[in-house]
Amino acid sequence: MGIETRTVSPRFDDAEHWHRWSMSVGQRQFWEAIPATDLPAVKAGVFEAVERCRDDQGRISFDQLVRYTLAV
Repeated sequence: MGIETRTVSPRFDDAEHWHRWSMSVGQRQFWEAIPATDLPAVKAGVFEAVERCRDDQGRISFDQLVRYTLAV
C-alpha cells in the first residue's frame, strides 16, 4: 500500500466558474441538501466568500491537500 499527499491548486475565473466545479465533485451533495427556498441566500453568501479568495492575478484560488491511498 502506498500513501501520497499532494497539494491541488484549482483556479477559477469567477464564482460561477467555482460553482460549476463544486457541482462536479463531492461538494455537490451539500448543494443538493439545501432546501430550494434557502438556496438563493446560501448561494449569495457563499459567492461573496468565494470572491474574497482572489489571488494577485484576480483569479479565485485555493490550495487543497489531497491524500491518495493506493492498495491492492
